[in-house]
Amino acid sequence: MDHGIQPENGKYSYIVVPAVSRINIENENYSDFIKILSNGPILQAVQDRLHGRVQAVFYEHGILPVSEGLRIEMDDPGMIMVSYRNGEVTNVAVSDPTRQRKDLHFTISQQLTMVTPDDNVDLKWDSTRKQTKFRVSLPQEEWAGSSVVINF
Repeated sequence: MDHGIQPENGKYSYIVVPAVSRINIENENYSDFIKILSNGPILQAVQDRLHGRVQAVFYEHGILPVSEGLRIEMDDPGMIMVSYRNGEVTNVAVSDPTRQRKDLHFTISQQLTMVTPDDNVDLKWDSTRKQTKFRVSLPQEEWAGSSVVINF
């Protein structure tokens, strides 16, 4: 990939596709189902429309509009993966790759209820703003950096 001579603030994006031959990758149009939602210094996010999944890295507080019925807001730096079916969120996985945070705070613009209550997850529906607010206690010590998965 040629980046030119002394690029400043240049951008590019790529995807890693495992177990695919060169012939298959050249014949497939991944832009039909892979969409880059954001690729900036504050937020990087991609949507896999084929599998109903959004993956994002927030480097600071940020808002990610995914679709008309889905918006994600992270109050703190962290990673989030949101899976959905027919536009409805089915589960969320969050983590802190820095292994420094004790909890994460975020909101999702849908009314969500956990399948199984979890003492490490507090959620509250905000009927005024039409969003579910989360506080997730993150794994600590040797488990720091691990994901917390929440099913709805």
